[in-house]
Amino acid sequence: MADVTHHKAKRSSWVAVILMFIGATLVGLAMVLQSWVIGGAGVAVGLIGVVLAMATNIMSDAY
Repeated sequence: MADVTHHKAKRSSWVAVILMFIGATLVGLAMVLQSWVIGGAGVAVGLIGVVLAMATNIMSDAY
């Protein structure tokens, strides 16, 4: 039977990625709806995700 490897990522890394994904989705939705408010919220959520990723050193999960 083959070895099963699991992701080494921390929970905080997954939260950061999910926040960035939600932010990008909101910005895309804002473009379709032509809404500055939703766009601003999307940028804010995305930036929170980026800051969290940088604070938790997300790239150390890669190897």
